Amino acid sequence: MPKVSVIIPVYNVESYLPKCLDSVINQTYKDLEIICIDDASTDNSLNILKTFAAKDKRIKIVCHSQNGKWASKARNTGLDNAVGEYIYFIDSDDWIDNDYIEKMVEQLEQSNANLVINSSICKEDQKSKQIFNCDFLNADITYLTPDIVNQKIPPSVWSRIYRKSFIDKYKIRFPEGLLGQDMYFSVATELLENNILVFKGPYYHYTNTLNSAMKQKDRGVHYLHVYNHIYDFMKEHQLLNKTKIRLFGAEGTNINSEENFSFTKKYFNKIKDVVTKNIDIYNNFDVFFFDIIQKSNNYEEFLKTYHPNISLAYIKTKKLISAQRGKNG
Repeated sequence: MPKVSVIIPVYNVESYLPKCLDSVINQTYKDLEIICIDDASTDNSLNILKTFAAKDKRIKIVCHSQNGKWASKARNTGLDNAVGEYIYFIDSDDWIDNDYIEKMVEQLEQSNANLVINSSICKEDQKSKQIFNCDFLNADITYLTPDIVNQKIPPSVWSRIYRKSFIDKYKIRFPEGLLGQDMYFSVATELLENNILVFKGPYYHYTNTLNSAMKQKDRGVHYLHVYNHIYDFMKEHQLLNKTKIRLFGAEGTNINSEENFSFTKKYFNKIKDVVTKNIDIYNNFDVFFFDIIQKSNNYEEFLKTYHPNISLAYIKTKKLISAQRGKNG
């Protein structure tokens, strides 16, 4: 049985896939199974997978007949097929340093943890590279509470490695059909750990592509649905009063339909007591967003007062407040 199951969701990434696969098969840590889930690609991605699989028997290809929308369904398929003791996810348009998995496994085994986080990320596009290494960390290896991890470290699953037995014990899977589904998986797993090992190791090379989830205009409402899943998980495991985890974010949110407004209003009513109790972990923009949804009884009333793009509403309100202060000053 392989020690590590590497799970790679694949959808229309023919330009990036060879570099991703090369970086995985050439890892210094060899005890891998490499599960590639073709999510109904329409380009040459599947043929590339078959070419690599013919050369490396560790590669297993699973094909979806229909696209699952975003990576959640493919990642769940990977988890269902994985037999390794540890689970590692990588996106098919990214790549990793050649000792990345070796160092991840080393930290996981030495700490006897259920998951560890590598904070070293290199964000790349055709013009530039940006290095992220969590500057607030004072040491190469640090233990943090779930609260601090949630506030300070991006929730990308590709910067984590997990014990499969831990994931299976709590039946944790990705919510399907949503942007930001890796946020749910990361937060849910981390909430079950009192102290989480974060270390500065080899680099994960994140490719800034045109189809990046962060560039989708409706990502904010998708994230609210993900936060709803996180709240339900916390309630199920009696964690709401034990940790201070953000349960929504205003950035990128566009309430552009009655359906979106109704869901947001209902969700905010559900989390109102928890948010009020922990209001100090939200920024002014978040508080503004929360307040205007609470004050609007319906979508029609909301539109009479605010712009559907909450960011514009916030900027407009801040300018009015500043102007009023100027008059009164």
